Amino acid sequence: MKTLIPLLGDQMDPASAVLRAAVPGRDVIVMAEVPAEIRRHPNHKQRVALFLSAMRHLRDALRARGFTVDYHQVTDPDDVPDLPAALAQAIQRHRPDRIRLLRPGRFDEIAALESTAHEAGVPLEHVEDDHFFCTPDDFRAWADGRKVFVMEHFYRFMRRREGVLLDGDAPAGGRWNFDRENRKSLDGPPAFPPPRSFPPDALTREVLADVERLFPDLPGTTDGFDWPVTPRNAA
Repeated sequence: MKTLIPLLGDQMDPASAVLRAAVPGRDVIVMAEVPAEIRRHPNHKQRVALFLSAMRHLRDALRARGFTVDYHQVTDPDDVPDLPAALAQAIQRHRPDRIRLLRPGRFDEIAALESTAHEAGVPLEHVEDDHFFCTPDDFRAWADGRKVFVMEHFYRFMRRREGVLLDGDAPAGGRWNFDRENRKSLDGPPAFPPPRSFPPDALTREVLADVERLFPDLPGTTDGFDWPVTPRNAA
């Protein structure tokens, strides 16, 4: 059963739930660098470069594992307006039996991708992102019957469910939070160690040039970019 797997820019874990079940040589990964998404908010150039470099590094890593990666780059002459458009094109090219989607964090993205799959007549399966402790169904079950939604109440529910910082059923230290203390002014700068640096490799340097050339109006500069862009460096 050939599966089409859309990956969003914030789903760059090569061992994510949806990729663990994928089969090289059969399944197709769909990724897209979307200019409209980059401009949706006034993103700093280094943030844009971080996303694009991470995406291109994962693309190459997946191809090295034997996957077909249907990839749209911002430098392509036929760039796509959004990820649903990239998915629609990939459906036409690869004729999948199904689509498996690692659940995005935005409801508008979920609705748009579901609509694209429905219009193409291809079944779409959601895969829960196990980077999160709670699924939408978990939250719905907690919220059912409640008239008031308070983050603190949900926070305590999750602490108890996961057994985090508890002394029996009570919070460790006798209090659920220290928000009042955390609002106080910082008394002098703490002694932090110098941050690690990751000099850009050839692929990242290509991304930095693309960002400066294609998005000159975005705030900031790519000068001094040294962020980790691969799982190995980010570990």
